[in-house]
Amino acid sequence: MGLMDMFRTVSNPVRGSAQVVSTSRPPYTAHTASCGMHLVVSVPGYAAFPVDDQFLVKVDKWPAPGTILPIVADATNPRCFTILWDEVASWQQRGAATARQIADQMNRTGTATPHSAGAASVMINGRPASPEEIGRFEAATGMDLNRDGVVDGAADSDARLDALERLAALHASGALTTAEFEAEKRRLLGT
Repeated sequence: MGLMDMFRTVSNPVRGSAQVVSTSRPPYTAHTASCGMHLVVSVPGYAAFPVDDQFLVKVDKWPAPGTILPIVADATNPRCFTILWDEVASWQQRGAATARQIADQMNRTGTATPHSAGAASVMINGRPASPEEIGRFEAATGMDLNRDGVVDGAADSDARLDALERLAALHASGALTTAEFEAEKRRLLGT
């Protein structure tokens, strides 16, 4: 990956995706520039993995955190991948699609404020995100992407953390043996 990404050939291609976690700031005075990105790459048949690298990006396609980028990876070595920039919508295209979506939502509901659009403003590669995709990414990032006041998966996470804290207190007080503590901790964590 990296600046030479455009010259990389993938011998055994399989499609995947890369979720943008963070990016460097775009240089608004340039056409193309080096973009530092933290990504989580997902390729079928492999565990997701983090990537921190530099990529050569057209400024009008500069990704924002939360964007899902299409990739092609080597089926035998998923760390060898190329981002499919031709399939990524430009800022103008994403903005136009979001504006159309919010207007359609407002016209359907008869509301006058865009805040009621909620999930309609969550886009993945220029298309509306499904509720399942929003829930999955909210659970993974801990962010309220659709501004509905609820972060999917957060309640489960908070309850698990509370249970682990109570379990640790019981172990510290001597009410649980180390073996009992470890077994219960594994059960709570699902490992």
